Amino acid sequence: MKIKNMKLMLLGLLAMVGMNAYAQHTSADKIVVDGYDYYYDSQVLDEKGRSVNNIVYDLKTVTWKNYASKSTTTKEATVIGVNSSASDEEVATIAIPAKVNGDKGEYLVTWINNSTWVTAQKDVTAVTTSLSLDLTNVWPGSFSDAAYSSFSNLTSLTIKEASESATPNASVFDGSACAFQATLTTLDITESRITEIAANGLAGYTALTGFSFGNVTTVGDNAFDGDYGISTLTIPATVTSIGADAFANMDNGDPTDPKGLTTLTINGYNKVSATVFEIPNAFSGNTLLSSLTIGSTVATSIAAGAFANDDALETIDLSGATALETAAGAFDGSGALNKLVTLKMAGTKMTDLDIDFSASNQTLATLTFPAGIDDADVAIAQLKNFVALTEIDLSATGVTVIPTAWFEFNASETPSVGTATEPSLTTVALNPNTTEIGDWAFAGESKLATITGLNQDKLQTIKDNAFRETALTAIDLSGATNAAFVTIDDRAFAYMPNLATITLPAQITTIAPRAFSEDANVTSINLEALEGLTVLNPIFHDGVVGSSPAKEVPIKLATLTLPENLTTITSGALQLLDITEIVIPASVTYLGSRALQGCIKLENFTWDDAMQRTLNTSTFLGDDHLKSVKMITMNPGGMYTPINIINDGNPIDAAVDKIFKGNKKDELTFTVNTEDLAVLEANGWTEANLKYCTLSSVGASEYAFNEKAKAGEYYYATYYNKQQASWFPAESFDVFSAIVDGPNVQLVPATAEEGYYKVAKFNGLNRKQAVCIIRSKQQKAEYELKNAGFNDISTMPTDNGLNVAGTGGFDASRLKFQYKLGVKSGVVAFYRIATGKFAEGVVYIDAENPKDRLNIVFEGEATAIQAIENEVEDNNAPIYNLNGVRVNKAGKGVYIQNGKKFVK
Repeated sequence: MKIKNMKLMLLGLLAMVGMNAYAQHTSADKIVVDGYDYYYDSQVLDEKGRSVNNIVYDLKTVTWKNYASKSTTTKEATVIGVNSSASDEEVATIAIPAKVNGDKGEYLVTWINNSTWVTAQKDVTAVTTSLSLDLTNVWPGSFSDAAYSSFSNLTSLTIKEASESATPNASVFDGSACAFQATLTTLDITESRITEIAANGLAGYTALTGFSFGNVTTVGDNAFDGDYGISTLTIPATVTSIGADAFANMDNGDPTDPKGLTTLTINGYNKVSATVFEIPNAFSGNTLLSSLTIGSTVATSIAAGAFANDDALETIDLSGATALETAAGAFDGSGALNKLVTLKMAGTKMTDLDIDFSASNQTLATLTFPAGIDDADVAIAQLKNFVALTEIDLSATGVTVIPTAWFEFNASETPSVGTATEPSLTTVALNPNTTEIGDWAFAGESKLATITGLNQDKLQTIKDNAFRETALTAIDLSGATNAAFVTIDDRAFAYMPNLATITLPAQITTIAPRAFSEDANVTSINLEALEGLTVLNPIFHDGVVGSSPAKEVPIKLATLTLPENLTTITSGALQLLDITEIVIPASVTYLGSRALQGCIKLENFTWDDAMQRTLNTSTFLGDDHLKSVKMITMNPGGMYTPINIINDGNPIDAAVDKIFKGNKKDELTFTVNTEDLAVLEANGWTEANLKYCTLSSVGASEYAFNEKAKAGEYYYATYYNKQQASWFPAESFDVFSAIVDGPNVQLVPATAEEGYYKVAKFNGLNRKQAVCIIRSKQQKAEYELKNAGFNDISTMPTDNGLNVAGTGGFDASRLKFQYKLGVKSGVVAFYRIATGKFAEGVVYIDAENPKDRLNIVFEGEATAIQAIENEVEDNNAPIYNLNGVRVNKAGKGVYIQNGKKFVK
C-alpha cells in the first residue's frame, strides 16, 4: 500500500512539473513577428518527457495573438531533468543545446528555470564534470545560476548565448556560492552575453587554469582573488572597470610547490572620468608574477600600490601604454623590483621616472626610457653599479646632460655592487643633441664598446673620467665641432685597453694631462689637426714617468705628427711611445725634461728652424735605438739662438756623458748648425771626448735644393726666355709665372693656348713678366717645345730682390740672409740657406728681414712675397752684354751686372 501511494505521489509530482511547464508563459509575454507584437494566448503539450541525449524535455506548441486577432505559433522545449536510466558515465558530460527535435519538428529550448532539473529524475550534481548551456533561446527570467551552482565536481563550464538574443539571460557571472570552486578548471563564457564578473565571483577558484573574458566589461572587487591555478592572464581592452584587488594574491604561498600567476598582460583599465583612465590597485600580492605587460592605449596612470609586493617581477613592458603619464608608487613593496631584468618605458608619455627600480642594480639588463624625460629626470635615476645592464637608449629622449657617475661601475664599492664582479653594458645610444657627459659618467663599464650620438655639433663638454676603463675601440669626435668644445678633460678616455684610434675636432685647444692615460693600444691620434693646441701635456700617462720607464705601460702609437702652432711640450709628454721618428715643430720654444723618455723604438729626432732649442740630459732616457738627432736652425731675421743642453740645471759640459747615454756611437749622429757646433765644442762636445754619439754639423747639401726639387710627387724648375716666347706642352707641365711688381713677387698660373703654355720673352727690366716656374711629374722631363728653334732657355739676372743663380751657382754665406725657392716638408717656399750651395738657375731672395717662410700657393691662388726691400750686389752675378746676351767672361767694353752698367 505504501509503495502504491509512493508511486502515485511521484506521478503527481511529474504531473505538476508538466503543468508548470505547460503554464510557464503569462499574458504579458510577447514576441515580435514581421514588426507586429504578438502576445501569449495558449499552449498545448505536444510531448511529455522527450529524452534527447539523456536530457528530458517537455515539448509544447505556443499560440500568440495580436490585437487584430491574428495568430502565430512557436515550438518550445522545457528542460525537465536528466534521464534516470542514463549511466553516470553517460552524463559525465552534459550539453543543453539551443534547439531539440521532436515528433512534430524542431523545438527551441526556452526554459531552464531552476535547479530542479538537476535532481528531478536523476541527481547528477556529483556526477557531471562537464556542463555546457546554450541560452540563445531561453526566456529572460527563466534562468539563474541555480541551474549550475549545485554541481560539486564540475571541471568545465561553458555558457553560450547568441548575440541575437533579445535580452541576455546571464549578464553577470557570480560563482561565489557555487559548489565547484575547488574543481572547476575551465570556464568558457566567450560566446555568452556575460558582461560582468561579480565581486568575489570567481575568488578562490584555485583549480581554474585560465580565463578568457569574452564580452566582460566589468570585473568586481576580489573577483579572481586567490586563483593560483591561472599562470597566464590577458585582460582585454574591452574591460573598462576593474574592482579593488580583483586580481590580487593569485599564488598558493607554498615555497616547496609554488603555483600562481606568472604572466600578466593588461589592456583594460578603470574609466575614472571622461579624461582619467587608470590601471587600478588590483594586482598586489602576486609574488610569482615575473612578466607584466601593460598595453592599454588609454590608461593615463597606474594607481599607487597596484603591484605592491609583486616581488618576482623580471619584465615590465610599458611600451604599448601610449597614454601613460605616471606610475608613482605602483611597484612599492618590501622587495620591490629587486629581480627586475627588463624595464621598457619608451612609447609612454611619462615625464618623470617615478618607477623606483634602484633595487635591480644586480639584475636589470634592458632599460628603455620614455621620450618625455629630460635632464632633471635622469639625474634621479642613478644607474651607478647597474652591473647587468647590456644596453641603454636615450636617443629619443630629452636628455642632453649625462649626470656625474650615472653609469659608473666601481668594483671596490662592495655594498653597492653586491656579488657582481664586472658590468655588462655594451651599447649606449645618446640623444643626438647631448651637450655634456658628466664626471665618471660611464667609468668602469668595461664592456661598453658602442656609443652613438656623441659625434655631433651640440656636444660641449666631456668631463673628467667620463669614459675611463670602457671597451671603446675608437673615439671619433670629428663631428663635435661646437665652438664651446675645446677641452678634453683629465682621464676622460683613460685606461681603455681596446682604444686604437682617436680623432679629435680641430677646435680643441687643451688636452689635459692623463686624458688618454695607459691606453696602450692607441695607434692613431690626429694631433696635427689641432691648430689651436699650443701646449702638449703627457696625455698618455698619469704623469712624468720615473727613472724606470720599463715598468710603465708602453703605448703602441708608432706615427705622430705634432701641430704646427705648438709652443710647449711639457715634461714627459711623449714618453713610452712606439714612434720611430719625431719632428718637433719650429714653433716649439720649450721641450720639457724626460719628454721622450722610454721611446725605445725612436730612431730619428728632428727639431729645425726653432727660436729656442733646449735638450735635457733625460730627454732621450732609455731611447737606445736613436740613430739621428738633428737640430738645424734657419731662424728668421738672423736672430740666431744657440742650442742649449741642460743637465738638470748644471752647465752644458756636464751633460756630455748623459744626454745620449745608452746609445752606440757608431749608430747615432747628432747633427747641428756650424754655429752650434762651435758652441758645443767650446763646452766640451768634441769627437775626442764624446762617448755616445758622433757630433756633426749640417752638410753642404743638407738643405740645398737642386734645380729640380721634389715636392710630393712633383719636381720644380725655374726658367726665363731672353729671345722668343717658349711654348711648353700642357700635358707634360704646369707652368707658373713669377710676376715682379715693385717690392712684391707673385706666382700665378700661366695661360694654356692650343695645348701649350706660353712663357713670354724676358725683356730686360720689364718686371711684369720676369721668370717662370715649371712643375713636372718627371724629374728629368723629355719635352718638345713649340717653335723650338727660337727658344733659348737660360737664367735671369738679379732684379729687385728676386735672383737666379748664375753659371756654376755659388755657396751660401752665413753672413748673409739668403732664401732659396725650394721644398721642405712638402711645402714649396723660400727658405733661408745658411750653408750649402745655390745651384745654377735656382731662384733665391737676398734680403735682411723677410718672413721665415714665404709660402707660395699654386692652383690659381697667388701669394705675395712681402717686404723684399734690400738688394745685395753679388760679384758672382751673371754678366750680360748690351744686347742682353749672357757672357762667361767680360772682356773690354760695357756690360750689365746686378742690373747696372759697368765698364771693363
